[in-house]
Amino acid sequence: MAYPKIFRIKEELTALRLALRRTESELGRKRLRTLIIFKQHEDTGISVREVARLARIDRNSAMDWRHAYIEGGLSKMLAHERGGNRASVITPGQREVLQERLHDAQNGLRGFKELVTWFNEHFGTDVKYQTMNKFVKRNYGASCKVARKSHVKKDPLAVEALKKTSRLSARS
Repeated sequence: MAYPKIFRIKEELTALRLALRRTESELGRKRLRTLIIFKQHEDTGISVREVARLARIDRNSAMDWRHAYIEGGLSKMLAHERGGNRASVITPGQREVLQERLHDAQNGLRGFKELVTWFNEHFGTDVKYQTMNKFVKRNYGASCKVARKSHVKKDPLAVEALKKTSRLSARS
């Protein structure tokens, strides 16, 4: 079994505990707890497995955070360099035009395929169906609801009479 790696931590234990109380993110708290455990065993050294067990984290995380602290100090250890928040394919200017088009009563859009075709022709882009579908549902609460076909011989007056009588019966 290898000996624990002994390294010096510049910050005082009280400063680390104060930083732990001020940190809002859970990941930052876990990293600071790990560093506090390393600081408490700074003179004798402590194995990564023991630190992981005490901090209730994976040993690889404890080792990665230790290496990050040794390389760049506390700021490097607390830096979270993960990706995310990818820029949207649809720009804010396009969003405004799209919103006007969706809320226009006279637009005549019958579904997402027609919306994607209109959007790509209007802006000269290549937005995929799935992208537009998720975007419109997430931001505008839209759904693809198409009215059923009506029979050619259907009497509009009979439909109005049915609506009037069904409302009265529903209220009582």
